[in-house]
Amino acid sequence: RYLGRTPGGMGQRPDGGAEAARSEAARPAALGGNPWRDARFRSLAAFNALCLFAQIGLIAHLVSLLAPHLGAQGAGLAMALATLCAMGGRVVLGRVLRPGVDRRRAAAVNLTIQFVGLALLLAAGGSVPLLLAGVVLFGVGLGNATTLPPLIAQQDFPESEVPRIVALIVASGQAVYAFAPALFGLARELGPEAFFLFGMAVQVVAGLAVMRRARGAA
Repeated sequence: RYLGRTPGGMGQRPDGGAEAARSEAARPAALGGNPWRDARFRSLAAFNALCLFAQIGLIAHLVSLLAPHLGAQGAGLAMALATLCAMGGRVVLGRVLRPGVDRRRAAAVNLTIQFVGLALLLAAGGSVPLLLAGVVLFGVGLGNATTLPPLIAQQDFPESEVPRIVALIVASGQAVYAFAPALFGLARELGPEAFFLFGMAVQVVAGLAVMRRARGAA
């Protein structure tokens, strides 16, 4: 006769009831009609666009910048190493990104690792070990740059709105990073130092965007 009773003074609930109640209470607010009025969406779209802008611009020129120091074949192998590190970075992210982990903070950490890699490339000169270390750190974050924005959308928005959010940030990002190779090429005309500093500056702005904590419409 006790199976059908509602929770009483002992605080008993059906299996999973407490978790469901907490999940309901923590459900993100709906996006609304115009996503660009929502600060959560704007910050996520800016992060996605700027992060990929930096990566595509850097990758487009990195082989030719490494070749004078590593040779043509060595530069190609270095980029293969970056790709391998990107795979490893995704594996690590999958292991550490447990439920409840702040995904925006994880994105900021990912950008920080890449920032350090660019700083090593900037300071390396002709040092092969420093160049390779920079390539490794930059490569670790390559795959996560495309993995994290949809994961952040899942955490910040109701499940029913995630497909629309992901489609919008991908579309708006493409409109921005299509110009990355050309703009990084202009920075490169000023010298390799300006090239890497430009990439680092874009990543800093992307990090500031992803850590913006505003909620709801603004």
